[in-house]
Amino acid sequence: MPSSRIFHVVAAFFFFALVSLPNVQANETEGKVVVLTDKNFEHLTQASTGMTTGSWMVKFYASWCGHCKSMAAAYDLLAMDEELIAKGIVLGKVEVPENRDVGLRFGIRGFPTLLFLHRSKMYKYSGARSVDNMKKYLLSGYEEVDGLPIPDPPTFLSKAKATAKQIFLEVMDAVYGKAGKGTQWAFILTGVLFSMTFLSLIFVLFMPTKSHSSIAFSRTTALKGAKSDDIKNAADKKKE
Repeated sequence: MPSSRIFHVVAAFFFFALVSLPNVQANETEGKVVVLTDKNFEHLTQASTGMTTGSWMVKFYASWCGHCKSMAAAYDLLAMDEELIAKGIVLGKVEVPENRDVGLRFGIRGFPTLLFLHRSKMYKYSGARSVDNMKKYLLSGYEEVDGLPIPDPPTFLSKAKATAKQIFLEVMDAVYGKAGKGTQWAFILTGVLFSMTFLSLIFVLFMPTKSHSSIAFSRTTALKGAKSDDIKNAADKKKE
């Protein structure tokens, strides 16, 4: 086989592979609610890198949230809507207590929170959680509100600060009865242990200690005292 023919065959193979990639992605997300996590969120949604995989409606939820459970069936039906699929709108969901990084990135404070990610902007949905109402919003309703820029993935320092803040908020939710009893006690215990650990660390770091100068002064005083005793003993021996 001539070299030019081999080149054309290889080129055709790679072209076919590149064209097929979007279809593979579409088949993986089409007609179902996609489970998003800290690890796959950016890869699947491409929220900060062009959103070439489509527009995304993302439900941020917690397993103990009653409102989240109530809307689950409608959300599943919405994902199968052919008109939304034709427009490249994909539905996803993130369990925030298990995927804190994504929750922190989007500033999630309550459950469920519904965000429509479209053309590098995000739109918060606050309407009725029925199939018809959510569909209308995704097709055109979002245009009636101003979208906000999609936040970039958080840095290590911002994640540490926000994690501590979110744990505190979840503990307070548990204290005021927004979670189930079992979850309430789990969060309360976690909060108590976290607070004790934090206070212990602060105590160790800032506990008063002797300075180097005071230690040096004590050693000098001790040496002077020892020398004075030696001189006195030597004088007593001469008298004898």
